[in-house]
Amino acid sequence: MTSVIEEYEEYQRPLGLTTIQIISYRLGEKHVCIVNNLDPGATICRVVGFSRLDALKRGLLQANELLSVTPFTTATPPVKVACLSLIEYTDGGEHACYSVETFLRMPIEFRTQSLMQNKLVFRDPEGEELPSGMALKYLSQACA
Repeated sequence: MTSVIEEYEEYQRPLGLTTIQIISYRLGEKHVCIVNNLDPGATICRVVGFSRLDALKRGLLQANELLSVTPFTTATPPVKVACLSLIEYTDGGEHACYSVETFLRMPIEFRTQSLMQNKLVFRDPEGEELPSGMALKYLSQACA
């Protein structure tokens, strides 16, 4: 069985006097965080967590330790921690769950009608419900 990378995200942020790249994704049941130094280019660490937030926290903690960063410049998880991960569709007895990619491949008429009739629930990677406005913002970013 081959695992597919899903929920891939990249960020850049300052850490001390350097800029780091943070890559996170889901691989099967595991969430992976890779922290890279951009100049000079090198991987600082690669960690696995039970959730995206867990992997991000572990990766940034390890990067802080490896780069000997002072407490005043400690990296924190990226601002965009909450993101759209799952879309649930419910219509009477019918229930389905879609990834963002799958949902965006569905006909626009279905997506619009489902949204207008309140048949959709949007979930973040932790399974928490997202407000529709925030979810639509993430969907529009995914389409861009």
